[in-house]
This record gives sequence, C-alpha cells and structure tokens, in this order.
Amino acid sequence: MSCCAGTICMLALFNSLDQITIARLSLGLGLSIFFNASFASLVNQQKSSLEKEAMEDYLTGLLNRRSFNLRLDSEIPGAIKHNKILALLYIDLDNFKQINDNYGHDIGDILLQQASKRMQLSIRPEDMLFSISKAPSVARLAGDEFGLVLSNTNTAHDIELVVNRLLNKLEEPYSINTFKLNVNASIGIAIAGKDGSTADVLMKNADAAMYKAKVDGKKRYQFFNEVIAEKIAEYSTIETALQNAIAEKLFYLNYMPIYHSNSLEIAGVEVLIRCNSGPLCEYGPEKFIPVAERCGLIFDIDFWVIESTFQQIVEMREEFDIDELFFCINISAKELLNKNFVMKLNALLDEYNIQAKQIELEITETSLVGDLDKSVITLEKIKETGITLSLDDFGTGYTAFSQLTRYPVSTLKIDRSFVNDIESGSEKKRSMVDIISSLANLYELSIIAEGVETKHQLDYLQNLDCQYVQGYYLNKPMAWLEFREILITNVPSMRSSRY
Repeated sequence: MSCCAGTICMLALFNSLDQITIARLSLGLGLSIFFNASFASLVNQQKSSLEKEAMEDYLTGLLNRRSFNLRLDSEIPGAIKHNKILALLYIDLDNFKQINDNYGHDIGDILLQQASKRMQLSIRPEDMLFSISKAPSVARLAGDEFGLVLSNTNTAHDIELVVNRLLNKLEEPYSINTFKLNVNASIGIAIAGKDGSTADVLMKNADAAMYKAKVDGKKRYQFFNEVIAEKIAEYSTIETALQNAIAEKLFYLNYMPIYHSNSLEIAGVEVLIRCNSGPLCEYGPEKFIPVAERCGLIFDIDFWVIESTFQQIVEMREEFDIDELFFCINISAKELLNKNFVMKLNALLDEYNIQAKQIELEITETSLVGDLDKSVITLEKIKETGITLSLDDFGTGYTAFSQLTRYPVSTLKIDRSFVNDIESGSEKKRSMVDIISSLANLYELSIIAEGVETKHQLDYLQNLDCQYVQGYYLNKPMAWLEFREILITNVPSMRSSRY
C-alpha cells in the first residue's frame, strides 16, 4: 500500500510540474539508479575477487593451503566410510632456496609457476580429488611446498606410479631466461584413515614423511609409517622439554679438557651443554639439538651456552691465570644465516670483557653445505672479532679438500671415527688421519684429535705432530668443580702460547 501511495503521489507531483523541471528530475533519478547499479556491480566484483584471492595462491593460481584443507576435510569422511584410498602427497622442491639466493626471487617465482604447471600436467583427471569446475588439483601450501590429493587409486602401487611420474616430470631441466636450472623434489605420502582422519593430521604426517625422504637423500618419496609416527611423538616430547628447560633454566655446562699432545698439559676446554632433568636427560644433546634447530629454539640455546661460558670465564679468572686457556663452543649451522649473530656475539664480548682470542667457535663441516657464500661471509665477520674458528668432524661431510682455502678456520678437528680406525691395523683406514694431518700442515692449521681412548691412539697422534688431543683416555666431560681441580694442578701450563 505504501509503495502504491508513493507512486500516486509521484505522478501527481509530475502533473503539477512544467516540462523542464520534469526533465531535470528524471535525469537525476536516472543517474541515481545508474550509479547505484554500478556501485552494486563494483561491490559484487570486488567481493568475487576477494573470494577468489581467499581461495587461490596469488603466484600460481593454485588452491591455497586454507581452501585445500577445507576441501580435503570435506572429502576425508566419505573416503573412510566407503573404504576408498585417499592419499595426500606433500611435495617439496629440493634446494629451492639456493635458486632464490643464486638467481633472485624473480627467477624463483617463475620456477614455482613452471613447477606447478608440470604437477598439474602430470596428473590425469581420474587421479584427481577436486574435479569441480576450474578447480586445480594441486595446492601451493607455502613457499616451495605443494599438496596434492589422489582419490581414484586402489593400491599403493597405483600411488607410486603417479608419484614417480611427478618426480620424473619435476626433475626435467627448467629454462628460465638464459638459465638452465635443475630442481628435484621430495614427496611424503599419508593415507586418510590409516594415517589421520582430518586434513591437519594428514598434512602433518605427510610433511613428516617428506622430511624423512629429504633426510634419506632427497629426490624420492616416502610413505608415512609407524617409525615416522614414533619420531613425531619423540620430536613433540623433546620440543616441549626444550621449551620447559629454557623457561626453567634447567641446562648446565660440562667441560671436556683439551691437551697439548706432547706435554699432555691442559691447553683448552670444549664446553658442552647438558640437561639432567626430564626427557632431555634421556635423549642427550645429539638428539635434542637437531630438534631445537628445526623448531627455532636453537638461537636461545646457543646464546645461553655462549653467555654462560663467558660468565664462567669471568669467575675462573678471579682465581686462576687463564689468559692462555681457550674455550671451544659449538654453534649451530643456523647461526651462519642469522644476521644478528655477530652483533650479539660482539655485545657479549664487551659486556663480560672477554678476550676474543680465548674463544673458539666450532662448526660442523656439514653446516657449510647449504648457502655456502652466506656462511663464509658470517665466518669472516666472526673472524674479524678476533674469535678463532674450528671445523668439527672434518672428513665426514662433503667438503672438497681444495675448498679449505675458502673457510676462515684456524683448526681442524679429526672426527673420533677416524681416530678409532687407528686401532684397526688397516693402513687404508688409518690413512684418513694422515691425510687430514698433511692438509692441516699444508694450510697452516692446527689439529685437535677427538675421541682418543687408548695409549696406542695417543702415541700415533703424537708421532704425527698433532697439536691437541681430547678423549676419555685423558679425561671425560666433567662438572665445573671437578674441572676446577684440574685447573689447580695445570695453571702453569696455561702460560704457554697456543700457536
């Protein structure tokens, strides 16, 4: 009724007006209707665009992680109910970070686009889970990580056929501008029902399987299994224990004496982190340090060790003349890519008034494999502080001996496995110790042999003129009070120069 009354009033108004006024009113009304319609259309287009952005990855046009998870969650119950095999593939490009570092992010983005197209072309329509109009079957989950769900497979063999097809396609060289790039992939596989009944659980387990594939050598695939499940549980336990140990200050230091090989007088000490509370006591540093690296807690742990060592040095020098005693501290490979590491290290040296020459930071040989150029830059900056550097476990990784000239290290540490081979009676096995000794002499580097457990090993190393030795034959890692007793009887030896 109100609408009709309005219309009648409007007509009556028009009848009482002249033609010019009617024309003006009509134009205004028409423009108002036009602009309202245009605005509504623009809002709808913008809404559609936002909905698309919320569902798709901006770079590749694939599903993003959120939309992929939503669709996966909607399909899993049906697959479980009808005993259908639904497999989630978690795909990660191997060494992609090096492409970005060496060629730039623009080239890296193009490679991601090309890789995503290859994945889509490698999958037949009957393999795909998401077959609704224009919806891609592959999702970009993050960075160089992709997800894919196979729903029409009957056996593990069927899944393997698809996975091998993917791996073969992805390993073909990429031509981008003037560059020919080679990138492989590692793939983890989790099965709905058996390995999880939600998208989040399946994703976590497929990711863990992918990580295992990488650890085993990359360019391969790995099904999730009970062993990996146990590793995930262990990882979770250790991560929680690490967080608790940091918050509750449960770590402490042990000291492994390092001796001059000929005089057997104390020359320095390797500082070792320990925790005797909770699960970390059971697992030990060889287990919990890799977990700390993966979950990002290693930076807090490294600086706790460094600062605690500096505090101990301050305490020691109040009682002993330790100017010539050197302290070896292990640092994670992650620190070599930490832009704040050297700045924070310098700040601690100043705060505790530590002589940089007394500190030696140990890095493992394998830590120099990835992002070598950035690692070397950080090592050079550390060397500029006056701190010395040693290459731990030398000979066990992938370093070419000729590359030693690139590393600003002062010391090589002979791995205990090579020292143990001295006892084998085999010239071939003993030769590694001889080779490392010769290399050290060639590059004017000091040598520390670790893991010395017998007199025969010690005699052999002394005959090689190996400067420093450590191991259970000489002394085990010990608490501060026990180490203090050793210092009391070895103070005179600390006045001899290290180099």
